[in-house]
This record gives sequence, structure tokens and C-alpha cells, in this order.
Amino acid sequence: MPTRPLPNNPCLEHLRKEAKRLHNNVRDGKGDALARVKEFHPRATGPGARWTLADAQFVTARSYGFASWMSLKEYLAAIERFVWSTPPPPDPGASRADVFVRLACLVYGDWQRTNVAKARRLLADHPEIASANVYAAAAIGDVANVRAMLDLDPALVKANGGPLRWDPLLYACYSRMDDGAVGRSTVDVARLLLERGADPNAGFLWNGSYACTALTGAFGRGEDTINELAHPHAQELATLLLGAGADPNDSQTLYNRHFEETDDVHPRTQDVRLPKRTEAEAIADAYLPAQRATRIDPLHALRAD
Repeated sequence: MPTRPLPNNPCLEHLRKEAKRLHNNVRDGKGDALARVKEFHPRATGPGARWTLADAQFVTARSYGFASWMSLKEYLAAIERFVWSTPPPPDPGASRADVFVRLACLVYGDWQRTNVAKARRLLADHPEIASANVYAAAAIGDVANVRAMLDLDPALVKANGGPLRWDPLLYACYSRMDDGAVGRSTVDVARLLLERGADPNAGFLWNGSYACTALTGAFGRGEDTINELAHPHAQELATLLLGAGADPNDSQTLYNRHFEETDDVHPRTQDVRLPKRTEAEAIADAYLPAQRATRIDPLHALRAD
């Protein structure tokens, strides 16, 4: 019996209830429950064994790939601050800046490619959006406004906020607004933010399960290949992030880029082409050993071997 992935948005209280159901089902002699115990904790129902709720919690944790119930609890505590779900659409009273950002930035599960044109029209009609806050300015690629805001409050560079509760770098990387206008470049905004101390590995756990990083935002794509667009300057932005220390071992990016034969990673190619032999790959080759040696990932360190 193989291990299972945790459900989306895993909750300790729900897992406690699952363990309690398992405890009761084993006591009632239900076959599927007994099979699960036999696979993950055979001694718990052996001769002379006393089946307890702690045993059921242990089996539940092991069935999800964790060494113990305590390891599962520690994992949930470690990921809590990273868990993120797509917010509902802006309500009628939302600010124009918030409406603009929701149109401009790719969010998985709730975004259409036509949003870009809507965002451009909204910005053209209300150019004051660019100075509303650092998150809107980052999504627009307004370098001057972002610089001025950081000069006034340097802490903004790592501050989560705006309608998506992200830091400014993520707004720049998930924005699909780059239109080449003078003074507007989300790549240049990302460069400025990184120079001011932004984390190149910034990200979130979408639905508590899928690690989406700044690099994931740069490359875009995914299961909805029509709407989930790449950043307009994906290669340049990815190169910038990798050069600043982004972890190139980004599993969500690899997954998102394997659906089409023209993607960087596809079963028919039998190899990985993310990116091809470019400066970005050369940087990745240089950084990967150091990242593996020095970066401790709290989202995986507690997993069972």
C-alpha cells in the first residue's frame, strides 16, 4: 500500500479526526483499516498488542510519508506561514489598484489571458494606480515609483501585502503586464527589488501543497496551457533570479512546463530543456551544488526517508 500525498490545505484537526476514524474502524474489524495498519504498523495489531489512538495517529502519519505523528505535526507548523490559496475576486468596493493587480497577475486556478488587456485599459484610464502602493507599482513595472517607495520605507522590499498577500517581487514575477513602455519593466523592478534585499526564493504553498516560487511565476504555464501564460520576458527574468540565488531545482516549474511538445520538459523529449544552453542554464549549473549543500528546506526536511 503506497503512501499518499497530504490533502490540499492540510489541517491538524482534520488529520486528528481521520486518525480517530481509523482507530474506530480497526476496533470494528474493517478490512481496509486493518490493511492500512498491517502496511504501516504491523506490530500494533499483533498478538498481545493493545490498539490505541496513538497507534492510529502513527499509522496516519506513516501513510502520508512521515516518520511519526510528531513529524507530521512539526511539518504542518513549519508550512503554516507559507500556505496560500487564491483569494476570491475583488468585491465591488475594492480599490482600482486591487482590481488592476488581480487582472495583471497570473494566479493558478482563477485567471484568463484576456485579463491582460483589461488591466491595460484600466491603467490607461486611471494612471494614478501606478502610485497607489508598491504592489501595484511592481505589477506594472513602474521602476521609478517602486524605487521611491523603497527609499521612503526600505522594509517594503520583503513586506507581504496587496490583494494577493505577496511580497513585491512575486507581483513583478507573476505580472503579465510588461508592454515595453518607457520606464516600465517588471524585469527591472525585479532587479531593483533583488538589489534592495528581496528573497530570490520567495514563494508560497498554493493550497498548502504546491510550492510556487518567483521562478515558477517567471516561467508560468501549467495545466491550462491557453490561459496560464509565461512572463513576457521569462528567460531574462529567470536568468536574473538564478543569478541572485534562486534555487534552480524548482519542481513546480518543471511540472508546469511539460504539457505541450514545444514545452521545455516533455515526455517525448526524454530530457530536460529548461532553459536550453543559455546563460540561465550556465548559472543553474554553477548554483545547483551550492544550493543543495547549503539550503535547508523546512517544507521537506521533516519528511520520512
